[in-house]
Amino acid sequence: MTTPIMMMPPRRRSSAFLGRVRRSRWAMRVGIAIVVFYLLVAAFAPWLAPYDPLAQDVMNSLAPPSSAHWLGTDGLGRDLLSRLIYGARIDIFLGLGATALALLIGTVLGLLAGYYRGWVDTGLSRLVDMMMAIPAYPLLVLLLFVLGQGTLSIIIAFAVTGWVSYTRLIRGQVLVAREQEYIIAAQLGALGHRRVIVKHLLPNVSAQVIVLWASDIVLAISSIAALGYLGIGIQAPTPEWGVMVAEGQDFLLTNWLLATAPGLVIVFLGVGLALISDSIAGRGTRR
Repeated sequence: MTTPIMMMPPRRRSSAFLGRVRRSRWAMRVGIAIVVFYLLVAAFAPWLAPYDPLAQDVMNSLAPPSSAHWLGTDGLGRDLLSRLIYGARIDIFLGLGATALALLIGTVLGLLAGYYRGWVDTGLSRLVDMMMAIPAYPLLVLLLFVLGQGTLSIIIAFAVTGWVSYTRLIRGQVLVAREQEYIIAAQLGALGHRRVIVKHLLPNVSAQVIVLWASDIVLAISSIAALGYLGIGIQAPTPEWGVMVAEGQDFLLTNWLLATAPGLVIVFLGVGLALISDSIAGRGTRR
């Protein structure tokens, strides 16, 4: 009598795979919810903030959390919650602006280098090697000293130091994609180079770039906050999270929220963006 064979391992693998898919969807939803919340807070800051973030009330300085000031006040009597809300506008705008410009520059150069090859690829590759030989943060600080302080200077400085990673990633993916049959067919179909790059190459190499961009936003916001903390980036009294941490560190024993709250705000935003990027990367791997 023949004993039936039970195919349990495939079922276990299938169950594990479905579990990863469900966890990925859950992580994506949580990440999107966190990021959307931050974006809504930044967009509606004038209506959400209970006070003017720059208004001083020295007689009410270092007040503990209360019904009037939910998170208390800082050393100059400014409402901490209002400054956190307005800080979202500054840090998110700078993080998105700096990384978006770096993404645009890096994507264009990577597409050109990977598609045309030849002297274009050689020249851009040497430029990338040169940029990678220079430490990013010293170059960033040097650019800020040259360009001056301000939002535009920060965006330009981060774009100049950040486009290299996008160029390398895009170039490598284009070198593989341009040998695929659909690209060869598009080229043989007398489609222009511009159309082949925009309509066929770019959509097929964009997934990993989005993952890199999401993680890069976290690094950019953290770096902007660090520059503000060091006094190199955004300057006081602007309600920027890094500046707020620097201003609150002298009051850690009397009012720890002044330095801790801005740090936690940065951490939660980073968690949301990390969940999104990890979910996108996981989906790309499964495909």
